[in-house]
Amino acid sequence: MNRTKIEWADYTWNPVTGCLHGCEYYYARRIAERFAERLEDSSIAIPDKGLADIADTNIPYPYEFAPTFHLYRLNEPQKVTKPSKIFVCSMADLFGEWVPNEWIDEVFKACELAPQHQYLFLTKNPTKYYNWFPSVGSPQNFWLGASAVNKPDEKVTEVDGGFLTTTAHCIADTMRFFKNSFISFEPLLNDVMQDCDLDGIDWVIVGAQTGPGAKPPKPEWVQNIIDQCKVAEIPIFLKDNLKWPEKIQEYPEGMQVKL
Repeated sequence: MNRTKIEWADYTWNPVTGCLHGCEYYYARRIAERFAERLEDSSIAIPDKGLADIADTNIPYPYEFAPTFHLYRLNEPQKVTKPSKIFVCSMADLFGEWVPNEWIDEVFKACELAPQHQYLFLTKNPTKYYNWFPSVGSPQNFWLGASAVNKPDEKVTEVDGGFLTTTAHCIADTMRFFKNSFISFEPLLNDVMQDCDLDGIDWVIVGAQTGPGAKPPKPEWVQNIIDQCKVAEIPIFLKDNLKWPEKIQEYPEGMQVKL
């Protein structure tokens, strides 16, 4: 578990790494691939079906960006006694359709063993939350997030026999029924508020596109999100990469301020 430069969290914790979404904006894939290029041992074969669980290794991404369960990392939250905000699986999508339920169960059990922390989850497949939190809601220290990326030409993408959409209105319609829900509009690529109602959402994060060829969002796109959050009394966190003239970095009630 590592201290993080991600502004809205204190630590990142990656008991699972790797993703099969193939998102062109995903920073984690670039990190894993750069690391793999530096490996002296290039003989490690990616496992069948792209899934593996490992008990111990000094290699953070032994199978590059293939989904990997790092069993030896499960006890890391227990080693941090001071209550902290932990971004779970910043280098993966823990709720991707390819992730075995057993992996997710083990991650949740590890969270229960360190209840002093706030655990923040973020996925592009939020309907899978229903498998664990269909009606009773999530634990009070779980924050269930979803990424919304409205590309101008995006509708629905087929993924492993199912369908994935990250359009803002679909994400909001799914997330508003969960306790401690949040939406991350990053990268912000257009005016997502044209067809999106944030009613029932507990927190909103907004960030700009980064990396090669990145383009800043138009100011009116950001302002439209701020305006709707103000009307709905939703705390909003603007990441520094937006270069917004006013620093707005609010947290929902019940989540500790960054240490």
